[in-house]
Amino acid sequence: MLNGHERWIGNATFADYVIVWARGDDGHVGGYVVEKGTPGFDPRFIAGKTALRCVQNAQISLKDVRVPAENRLAEGHTFRDTEKVLLASRFCVAWESVGAAIAGYETALA
Repeated sequence: MLNGHERWIGNATFADYVIVWARGDDGHVGGYVVEKGTPGFDPRFIAGKTALRCVQNAQISLKDVRVPAENRLAEGHTFRDTEKVLLASRFCVAWESVGAAIAGYETALA
């Protein structure tokens, strides 16, 4: 059962499946696959972004969302396992911002 909120979840308003990082009954953080339309799962579009508009971010609310045990990501038993996934995606975000800064500089220079 999942309860809580997460913000800046990419494409959650229209995705068929969303990965939610949450602390399980065992006390460890893991990834859980939540299917679109699951009762208690409420994704809301975040409007007014100034950058990376191609990704529609959402704030999701989870109220008594039942997730089957088999929907927990395999090999995700601790937050250290979760960090590996998050770290990989953060490199992409960093490089995207560097690319945007270079493009802005080159445009201003031209």
